[in-house]
Amino acid sequence: MRNYIVIFLLLLGGCSHFTDRPKTDISQEQLIGKICLNSKTDSILRLFIDKYHCDSCIYELYIDKKDPFEYKLTMRSVLSTESYLQENHPVNYASVAGNLVFIYSGIEDFIDKNAYLPTVDIKKSSKSERIASLSYIILKDTSYFADNTTIEDFPFINATQMPTVIFEAPK
Repeated sequence: MRNYIVIFLLLLGGCSHFTDRPKTDISQEQLIGKICLNSKTDSILRLFIDKYHCDSCIYELYIDKKDPFEYKLTMRSVLSTESYLQENHPVNYASVAGNLVFIYSGIEDFIDKNAYLPTVDIKKSSKSERIASLSYIILKDTSYFADNTTIEDFPFINATQMPTVIFEAPK
């Protein structure tokens, strides 16, 4: 019984520093970091960048996991603006074929935008518009491309996209 009392007092005293913390103490993590994509995703992005390359573009990758067996990867190229990072708040990026690709997964909706301090520089253009958009749909039994360039695409919505043949996916 004495051992239980000692353990209880240790736990009570050991955890007290958490309850004494001021309510304004918010954890801070690195807001934007460079990551390495797997070879298949890297190959798909390289094909997209080669097909829709422009010098004043920003490349985006939206990763939407629908369920354990279904994913939608949407790649977009947009003309850049000086306020791109402050308006879109990308949390991660990768370098593909010498180009920055900003990666969106939905986590950017949960960061403190007032404390957002990006650590990358981007090419700047005078206007921002979507140049191209392409989705790669991964299902349990198949995968295919859907060209979104001629329609208004919204990467994180539940909609069935029909396949279009743009180029063959790398094996």
